[in-house]
Amino acid sequence: MLTLIAFNLVGSAQNLDDINDMLGKKEYKKAKDGIDKFLSDSKNASKSDGWYFKGRIYNSYSRDSSLNMKDAMQYKMDAFEAFKKSQQLDKFDIRLLAEGHVSFFDLYNGFFELAAKAYTNQNFEGAFKGFSTALIIEDYVRLKDYSANGFKFPKMDTSLVLNTAITARQAKKEEEAVKYYKMLVDADISGQSYLEAYSYLAEYYNNKKDANAFAAIAAKGKNFYPAEPYWEVAYYDIVEIENAIKGLKGEELLKKYDELLIKYPENFAANYNYSVELYKYIYSQDIKPADVPSYKTKFEVTLKKAIALKSTAENNFLMANFLYNNSFDLSDESKKVKGVKPEDVKKRNDLSNAAKKCMDDCIPYGEAAIRLYEKLPKLKSVEKTNFKQTCDILSEIYRVKGEAKKSADYKAKKDAL
Repeated sequence: MLTLIAFNLVGSAQNLDDINDMLGKKEYKKAKDGIDKFLSDSKNASKSDGWYFKGRIYNSYSRDSSLNMKDAMQYKMDAFEAFKKSQQLDKFDIRLLAEGHVSFFDLYNGFFELAAKAYTNQNFEGAFKGFSTALIIEDYVRLKDYSANGFKFPKMDTSLVLNTAITARQAKKEEEAVKYYKMLVDADISGQSYLEAYSYLAEYYNNKKDANAFAAIAAKGKNFYPAEPYWEVAYYDIVEIENAIKGLKGEELLKKYDELLIKYPENFAANYNYSVELYKYIYSQDIKPADVPSYKTKFEVTLKKAIALKSTAENNFLMANFLYNNSFDLSDESKKVKGVKPEDVKKRNDLSNAAKKCMDDCIPYGEAAIRLYEKLPKLKSVEKTNFKQTCDILSEIYRVKGEAKKSADYKAKKDAL
């Protein structure tokens, strides 16, 4: 029994020595297969040495040119977990301590380089994965207070956090972008490079209609970047305007918007939101027929201003929809003029021509809406409805104008969606 135990110990040691020899010869694939087999034995898996060598081997193999980026990152992550396992099994941390813990720094560098390469290739998903994992390793090293050649990671690697946030944003991972931008904002990091952290969060809270969170980020933004006009505009987008119109309806609401536009004529939200309220009022039961023309004029002026400030799919759709409906309103009014007197004929013709002009004016707004909707990565339910309605409008206008191909093209766009 004693002889057998001694034989097994020698055999295991020799086995690990052989694997280490493969590592020295840069036979990483063979070494990987060897260490996997070695650790499949529960007796070996309970000791730290095997896990240390797994970390070394997997990290080395992750650089193999035959691996794709996803697999390379996975081998590096497996190496990171193996090193941590080695430390759990050896309370003295002999292997990693002897090398000065440089393996952790090497993994950090490896993830950072892969992330940078992914970013250059516009693989934003891979770039985010690389930067965020580099940050995980960096946090682990900082917590352990490790250093390499006198170098230690800073309390917060603001450039890496910013890179992680940017790539999350470009990979369409909104909540992840918020998480990393918030790390910078909560730490009161400022400087021109970090302006986007504040503006992105402000936009995020604005869209979420979270007035309290928005007010807090806007206050910080105005403090660190007082020269940026965004903060004043954005602040009134969600705080000033919403507080001013709270509880108001009908003409009272519209009068309040008139006041706000005198004070903030270049405010996008005030112009666009006012346009929406005007549209709803024009087609409500509350408006007097005699007041309709003046409100329609005010609607067009206000919405054109909003589009000039920021052209979006929604405001172009709203204008196209209004002009299309208004063309029918004018056409109906024209038909109601029955007289044969010159002034009657003139009024009828003027209304008919105005209806045709509305149709013509509708086209550029409708086509702009379609282009902007098509640029969105994914359409929400209401956006799909608006897209289809715009296609119907354009298809019908081109049919009336005798342009069959264009009419068919927009019908095909709708059907494809």
